[in-house]
Amino acid sequence: MPTFFSTQSRRGRGILQTFRGETRAAARLHPLEKALLIVVSVHLCFLPWALGTMHVWSQSISLGFAGLEIVLALINRNYTEDHSNEGSFKLVMWPKLIRFPIFWVGLALLLYITTQALNPSWEFVTDGRMRWMQPIAHITWLPTGMRTPFKDMNAWRMMMIYGAPWLLMWSLWVGVTRRTTIQTILTVVVINAALFALIGILQKVAGNGKILWLIPHVRIKTFFATILYKNHAGAFLNLALAASAAIAWTLHQRAKRALSRGTAAPLFVFCGVVVAFAVRMTESRAALMLMMAFTLFVVGLSAIAHLTNQHKTENSWQLTATILLLGTFCVGGAYFLKFGDSIENIGNLLDRDRTNSILHRQTAAVATLEMATDKIATGWGAGSFRHFFPAYQQHHPSIYKPWGETLRWEYAHNDYLQVLAELGIVGALILALGLASAVIILLKHKFYKHPNVVILMVGLVLTMAHCWIDFQSYNPAVLCHWCLLGVVAIKWLQLDPQH
Repeated sequence: MPTFFSTQSRRGRGILQTFRGETRAAARLHPLEKALLIVVSVHLCFLPWALGTMHVWSQSISLGFAGLEIVLALINRNYTEDHSNEGSFKLVMWPKLIRFPIFWVGLALLLYITTQALNPSWEFVTDGRMRWMQPIAHITWLPTGMRTPFKDMNAWRMMMIYGAPWLLMWSLWVGVTRRTTIQTILTVVVINAALFALIGILQKVAGNGKILWLIPHVRIKTFFATILYKNHAGAFLNLALAASAAIAWTLHQRAKRALSRGTAAPLFVFCGVVVAFAVRMTESRAALMLMMAFTLFVVGLSAIAHLTNQHKTENSWQLTATILLLGTFCVGGAYFLKFGDSIENIGNLLDRDRTNSILHRQTAAVATLEMATDKIATGWGAGSFRHFFPAYQQHHPSIYKPWGETLRWEYAHNDYLQVLAELGIVGALILALGLASAVIILLKHKFYKHPNVVILMVGLVLTMAHCWIDFQSYNPAVLCHWCLLGVVAIKWLQLDPQH
């Protein structure tokens, strides 16, 4: 008998571990997957701290990270018994990429924008004092764009902004083969956001009007931590809140199944609370409303799960202590940060007669729709909005010269209308096809039976709602995290043992 157990084959042990649900825990990460995990983690940490990644230098670095990620993901892997319970084999990576529908959607979008960039119908002209757009010769039957400065914004700059999240998604889809990698990535997102939130709160409480107490910013009231625009900071934090709730749920359910008294779930709940307080401190009223809606959803989902659980295996003492600790922290933090004042200020967002920003955005939306309608099929070109919008803006005095000087609109503050104006119906349909492909994959895996994935999906949908009144998808930090959580949700389902 001792001889029998000592000579048990690795494959036999793998079968036993599979039966126990321990297969993935027994094998180490492949070195290439570990390298991909490190690069993705550094990339994600970089995005919010690089002033929201809104400048050419930071967007170039982000694209460089994404390029390295796709290279690491596509390198063929030689697995040994240390990295797999199925023995030694070679894994060819590229076929998985070409079978991914979102790969072809992203490729189509990037080729479409490239066509616009190579076929400009207007060009930017300046005499040093004034600037204007003038028409130039172009191929009429192809999608067109505009020849404008790269540093300001043009199609090539948009290629860089859009390229990073697409490459990130492709890399994760191809290169991630383990749930451990997914959970580590989410952990990095949550911890990075919690640190970001703490810095932002400290700056609001004891700041000197400078970013990180060092970098001066012209519009003091608009930045939070290192993100220059408060609404972008709010959107980023809300995505991190969704990630923290999803992984906390996962760890809690895993501890229940294992009858374990110890779990890291309370730590992620605590990080989520810190992030939620930071959303209040951003002074982004839309982000605060969406955060409250998301919190109510998660609390309701948790209550339903607890009440319908027939096998209550939780340690009641630990659960009670965690609730009391978090409750004390929430009450104290809410009092210190004057959370109630923010709730009262939500009415300002809905009071259209008193909130100039809402009236201006409504008028800008009308003007943007007029711009989109004039070239509805293929759009004016990626990155063209800020250069051509004045031609329509001038017909609406309230947003043209509201304070005596011409107001420059760099974004429409409505991503859907701006995408329609820049990319037309063709570009919008390409993006819609990508979204539909993702939804089909989620439905195929019955995502609605997995609360952790549902939590992520709700967070993503709320961010899409935020895009209706702002330009979240034009901020690389927000866009990359949104795309990351989307593909993570799909991979989470794909790598679930039940599938």
